[in-house]
Amino acid sequence: MPLLLTGPVLIALCMIARSTDVFFRQNLVGTIPPIELITIEHLIVTLLLLPFLRIKNEFKDFNYKDWLALLFVAAGSSVGGILCFTTAFQHMNPAVVILLQKLQPIVTISLSAVFLKERMNKVFFLFALIAIISGYVLVFGWSSPTAIANLGNLNGVKYALLAVFFWGGGSVFGKRLLNKKWNHFSLTKWRYYLGSLTALSLFALLKDSYAPVIFTQWEKLPSIVYIALISGFFALWLFYKGLQNTKASVSSILELIFPLSSTLIVWIFLNKPLTSVQLVAGGILILSVVFISRSSMKK
Repeated sequence: MPLLLTGPVLIALCMIARSTDVFFRQNLVGTIPPIELITIEHLIVTLLLLPFLRIKNEFKDFNYKDWLALLFVAAGSSVGGILCFTTAFQHMNPAVVILLQKLQPIVTISLSAVFLKERMNKVFFLFALIAIISGYVLVFGWSSPTAIANLGNLNGVKYALLAVFFWGGGSVFGKRLLNKKWNHFSLTKWRYYLGSLTALSLFALLKDSYAPVIFTQWEKLPSIVYIALISGFFALWLFYKGLQNTKASVSSILELIFPLSSTLIVWIFLNKPLTSVQLVAGGILILSVVFISRSSMKK
């Protein structure tokens, strides 16, 4: 198999494509409500995928666990994860939001132990604790826990951690479907089909709070098309294609490309640098995740 088509290389390319999302998304969240932005993203991709809509035989042999896994991937990971990630940008430094996403392997490995019956060793618990403490310092510095409630970025932390849960869980349930039922393209397209229905439902429920604004801001459309097609659909297709032939533990290490390149984009182009304390805490967080992933590879 050519080097560029191997699973790890495809996942690495996915992370690079995803990291360019932050440059465009940061400029959109101040003017377009998150739920409207995410609904438009999903609809753009879904319209392109409609010619590939097939129902017959695609759900053959599906049981209720498979349906629950697919619904979590579509509603939770695709809509919930992106919605929380986007909303977090409104409350705190995007670079911090991005680095917090490196807690995802902890969620992924924990859920794998519960749903896929994979075992966790002692190294996991040690470095998971170090990663959690590093994540705390990354966000709050040396503030005491009793002072956190008074900090303005608490809502940002809540949404960022929800994104960690949704995306970490999405990797577990997506891998389940890839292992048992589907190829990467089927999973990608149905994630968007059902994700669009979820996003439209949420948008309808929130329409009294969010009046559509895209019709008065057509100049934003090229940016939305980019995050929908390049850092969204294309990156996701690369990820699922690569994940078919890559261990989840190896994928966890490759996913570190995303926060590193995204942080550089935020720092250089959006002029939102990290403090020295945040840099050290972020470095420890990343190293902790590397050790967690390496320990799982040895099992």
